[in-house]
Amino acid sequence: MIRLKNVAAVCLSAAMILQSFTFTTAFAELPNYLWRDVKVGDFTFTYMPDYPIDGECTLYAVSDSDEQDRIKSHDTLEIPEMLDGYRVTVIGEKYKPITKNYETDEVKLTTVKLPHSIRQISKLALTGNYIKSLDTVYIDFTNLESVASSTFGIISKVSEVYVYDPIDKVYYSTSDDLDKFRELVSIEGLRFEVMPEGRSSYAASRKDCYRIAKSEFEKNPNVNAKLVFLDSLSQSPYEYVVAQMYAQEAIKKYNLDDPSLNNIQKMEKITNFIRTNTRYSVLYTYDEDLEKCEELYELMNSPTSSIGFHSSVCGGLAYEFDILSRLCIGDEIAVRDNDLLCIELPQHVANVVRPVHSDDNKGYYIVDNTSTVFMQCAGDINGNYNEKQSAYVYDYRAYFTDEYKEVEVVTDPKKFYEGISFVFLHDETKGALHIEMGEKGKIGECNFIDFMSYEETEPETYLEQIPLSKCPRISGLNLYIDPFRYYEMRISNSKGEAVFGADGEHRFKLGDTEYSCTVEVIPYNTDTPYGKVIPHTAYDEYFDITIKQLTEDPKPDVYTTTTVPHKTTTTTTTTTTTKATTTTKKATTTTTKATTTTTKATTTTKATTTKATTTSTTTSAATTVRPMRMAGDANLDGKVTVADAVAILQYIANKDKYDLKDEAKTAADCYNSGDGITANDALAIQKFDAGIFKSLPAIS
Repeated sequence: MIRLKNVAAVCLSAAMILQSFTFTTAFAELPNYLWRDVKVGDFTFTYMPDYPIDGECTLYAVSDSDEQDRIKSHDTLEIPEMLDGYRVTVIGEKYKPITKNYETDEVKLTTVKLPHSIRQISKLALTGNYIKSLDTVYIDFTNLESVASSTFGIISKVSEVYVYDPIDKVYYSTSDDLDKFRELVSIEGLRFEVMPEGRSSYAASRKDCYRIAKSEFEKNPNVNAKLVFLDSLSQSPYEYVVAQMYAQEAIKKYNLDDPSLNNIQKMEKITNFIRTNTRYSVLYTYDEDLEKCEELYELMNSPTSSIGFHSSVCGGLAYEFDILSRLCIGDEIAVRDNDLLCIELPQHVANVVRPVHSDDNKGYYIVDNTSTVFMQCAGDINGNYNEKQSAYVYDYRAYFTDEYKEVEVVTDPKKFYEGISFVFLHDETKGALHIEMGEKGKIGECNFIDFMSYEETEPETYLEQIPLSKCPRISGLNLYIDPFRYYEMRISNSKGEAVFGADGEHRFKLGDTEYSCTVEVIPYNTDTPYGKVIPHTAYDEYFDITIKQLTEDPKPDVYTTTTVPHKTTTTTTTTTTTKATTTTKKATTTTTKATTTTTKATTTTKATTTKATTTSTTTSAATTVRPMRMAGDANLDGKVTVADAVAILQYIANKDKYDLKDEAKTAADCYNSGDGITANDALAIQKFDAGIFKSLPAIS
């Protein structure tokens, strides 16, 4: 294992970016007399005819006043497809916004509906620097070929995106429906390829860079535009809300909010989830010319990319940990207690966690999912962390606030929080496996380790395959478990499963193929085939788990992707699948577990060491059911869902556009009722929808 004395990463987080753009002109400098004005309703559109090609035009500016590019009296701008017989295909020119609307204007421009005909959106065309209140965008990806990464500026307030469905011929919201986001916006299910050598940038010289596969680009050239559109909104409330939908899905699937676990144990599971589901990597658009492959700089720091697309750098990993922890444990630990924060390191982002709350800024431990560090003290062990760190917290309008503070990291000779055991897991097998490690008698219910181990296919791969789990490409996976439980392991694929106590060597068969799994307790800094493991916990030892394949499997399981088809229950898959069940509203894949008889060893071992001096605190889940009253029903549709949380966030962001009826306001105030409508009410609804809160209203 490589000892990381200095944490170095590619990214600067959104909270740290003071970015300066160097622009090159995309359009020729054309004289003003070539521009034309046309009146459509209350708006004057300024455009360039026969540009970029004959019969098309570029929209330069829109106004409803005596100023060429100012909208003062309309909250919605709908851009027509035709202007004087010319088809509108390009929005914006020369890095200028098409219009301006300021916070001081009496009427705020909140909504822009782009025409179906657009092929290109230029830099800063809809920048939040000038269109201050823009929060809703209607877009059709059908003809869109190019989007500038800075279309909406560095920080955008866009919270809702309606995407045109060419089959239904209607716009659907993708802000509160994960199925629709997957169907119309997401890049899940698309193939990527390792960025070829030869690009001049530093990031592309690394092996963790991927561009959209040539086959995907040839099948749909508009895929680049979708990628950059996601990138352009990466620092927006829109992708933050989408990330929360992905987070809620992961929490339900992997039981990350298990009520039998205390906060640190939940964070252990979250860290394991990130380690096995997200790869430190950078995504690019496709171009034959490597220098023209656009680095998705903002997307790499996006929690949507980190949780949903399995790819991000340090910023995205820190945001992923933050969102999952907030939803599993409670937002108050971040907002009220400041017990969970993000921190800034030189060109790097991580998290700090405080197990015991205090009213000062002391008592924090480092959680760094880039360097796979969990609950480390200050000093030089797996990463070099100072005693004092700069920290910041999120709000609900963007990823960060201007609220910075200095926090103090615990200094301790052992350098790690007690009560955590380290697992170094090696999967040397071929083919896909489902690997689980959980409490004895509760395997599948109380798993600390639960992931699909895939090999990365070549030359094209899927994003879900990117997280590395197979040897010899890496030496192993750094994972964590609670040391005060008896554990079992379950290893399975489409041919069968084996369950055994997590101790010693176990031989088993999946179908006709024989495997072994060895669990050993090894002192730190011991020479092993995988190198020396330096301390990851306060104990002197770690658990080393090695899975080997002893006989050949003529038809090993490989990665299966499930696309999200339009309004059908059929599923498109690439290959056979492992024993996993995936269910979505639009696509359902169910594979039947093989009935092969497997050997189940009965030996169990309590994962303890001689250094264990603390005990874990657990809580019990309430057995109450959802009440009949409709607290939380902010949109008054008779049910409480994420859509109500979105309605509350929209109301907070823009009360003029998204006002709530009196009855709805009463229902919306569902967290600490009586303190008014706040972002905590939206979070409470999300927790209720995820099953974390058993009833509403909730109290802190």
